Amino acid sequence: LRLERPESGWRQFYGAPENSVWCETVELGDGAVDVLPEACAAFQERLDIAHGPLASIVHFRSAAEFGHRLLIAVHHLAIDGVSWRILLEDLESAYDQALAGPKEVQLPVRTTSFREWSKSLGDVRRITKLNISRPVGIETPVHLPREGDGENYERDATMKVVRLDSAVTADLLQRSSTAEHLGINATLLTALALALRNRTGRDRHLIDLEGHGREEAIVASLTDKPAHDLSRTIGWFTSMYPVEIAADDDLGAALEMNGRMLESIPHRGLTYQLVHGSSGADVLFNYLGQLDQVVAELKYLRYAPESTGPWHHPRSRRSHLLEINCAIVDGCFEARWAFNRGIHHEAIIDETAKDFIDALRTIVAIRANKSSSPERLSLSPIQQLYFSLEQARPNSGFDQWHCEIEGPVEVKRFRAAWDGVSRRHEVLRTTF
Repeated sequence: LRLERPESGWRQFYGAPENSVWCETVELGDGAVDVLPEACAAFQERLDIAHGPLASIVHFRSAAEFGHRLLIAVHHLAIDGVSWRILLEDLESAYDQALAGPKEVQLPVRTTSFREWSKSLGDVRRITKLNISRPVGIETPVHLPREGDGENYERDATMKVVRLDSAVTADLLQRSSTAEHLGINATLLTALALALRNRTGRDRHLIDLEGHGREEAIVASLTDKPAHDLSRTIGWFTSMYPVEIAADDDLGAALEMNGRMLESIPHRGLTYQLVHGSSGADVLFNYLGQLDQVVAELKYLRYAPESTGPWHHPRSRRSHLLEINCAIVDGCFEARWAFNRGIHHEAIIDETAKDFIDALRTIVAIRANKSSSPERLSLSPIQQLYFSLEQARPNSGFDQWHCEIEGPVEVKRFRAAWDGVSRRHEVLRTTF
C-alpha cells in the first residue's frame, strides 16, 4: 500500500511487491532490555507511506537477557486490530510449511481485497446520498474543562492505566449481555458517562466511538450487491462516529438508555464519516476486545513484556484530547487513558479514570446480585419464527446429542460439572 497527495487530495494505491517489507536481524549486547525500546522506535520511524515500506519485521537477539524477540511494525494505515489475528495466523502457517520443506507456501483462500472494499464504500457514498445526522440532543459537544492551553501534540501525551482483576473481569464479560442484550459497550459507556459527569456536572456527553467497521451485510444492503467476505482480509477498516452517552443515578435506566442509543445508530456508524467530518468531540473511546485471543492458539508467538517505544511521532497532532482504549489483557480488563499533560492535570485524569473503573465494579456487582432474579427476555427473530410455525407443538424441536460413555461414571461429580455449566450459561435455565 502506498499513499500520495496530489492537488485533488489523498489517494492510495498498491506499490510493487519488491522491498515491500523490511526484514532484518539485530544483535543486542549488554543492557538489551534498556535499548530495545529505542531500537524498535528506530525501525518504526523508517515506515514511509509514500515510498514504502509500510511494514518492518525485525529479529532482535540477546543471548544474555531475553533470547529472541520479534518486532512486527505495520503502519496503522494498513492494519487494524482485527487484522493482527489474521496476519499472525498466516505467518505461523507459512513458517510451519517452510520448516516442512522447500515447497510453495499455501495459505487460506483470499477473501475480499481492501481495494474492492474501498470501491464499495465509494458506491455507498454515491448511491445512497446518505443523510446521517448528528446524535439527537447535543448540537454542540460539551468540552472537557482544561487546566492548560498547550498544543495537542504527541510529544506531550502521557498515559494512565486502570484495571479490573481477573474475577471482576470474568463477571463483566459474563454479565454484559443481559435481558436487554446490551453488550459490553453499553456497560463501558455507562461507566464512562458516570465518570465524566463527576468531572463536568453534566448527564450527557458527546464522544467519538470506534467500531471494527467490517460491516459486510450493511454495505451489501445499501449497494444491492452480494456481500463481501472480509474474514481474512488485512487492512484498516475501523469506523469512527459520534454517540451521546447518558448518566443516571438509576444504573438500570442508564444502561437501558445507552444500550438503546447504540442499537439506534444508523448502519452501526459505518457511514457517518462518508458524509461528515470531525464531530468535534474531545473524547475517543474504543473497546478492542479480548486481545488474549489474538495469540491464544498460536504455537510460536506470544506478547513480549518489553516496551516497543512510542507508537506515534512526537510532532503528530492528536485527534482528541482524551483517548480511551480498552481491552482484555492477561485475563484482566484494562483501560488506557491517553491525555495531554499540558492541557489536563494528571491528578484530575487519574481521578476520572478511577471513577470509571469504580463505576464498572459497581455495575458488575449490581448485575451479579440481580442474576438470581427472573428476567424477561425478548425472543430472538429465529425464536419468533419457531413459535409462529410450531404453535400447536411447543415441545417439538429438541436438539439432542447422543454419546457413548467409556468407563465408569462418577454420578455426583458429573452432576456437579453439569451444575457448573448451567450456572455459566444462563440460556440453559430459560423458561418460556
